[in-house]
Amino acid sequence: MNVVLIMPFPLYLALFLGKLLNQDKFTDEVLKAVQRGDHTLAGVDKTEMLLFGMFGIISLLLLFYQFYLLVKGMNVAVNNKKIGISILFVALYFILDLCIQFNF
Repeated sequence: MNVVLIMPFPLYLALFLGKLLNQDKFTDEVLKAVQRGDHTLAGVDKTEMLLFGMFGIISLLLLFYQFYLLVKGMNVAVNNKKIGISILFVALYFILDLCIQFNF
């Protein structure tokens, strides 16, 4: 139960940070710049690009932490000591997540 309740918190934090940074506005600016033919993104504010680059790195770290929580929680839940089973848990999580995204 704790695995299911605690594991998604890093994802929720990343989503909350994305909303705080107003990522929709930034992605619209980047999209408009690319549609105008500005592939070097010279028309986009460099501080925003740096900020969203750092946001991307933080989001990846939070994603890795989420998988760490998943693996450690599942290892405790099923009393697992083998790394192969942990890799299987992560692979099943990815497969089920993809199936849910494409079917719903």
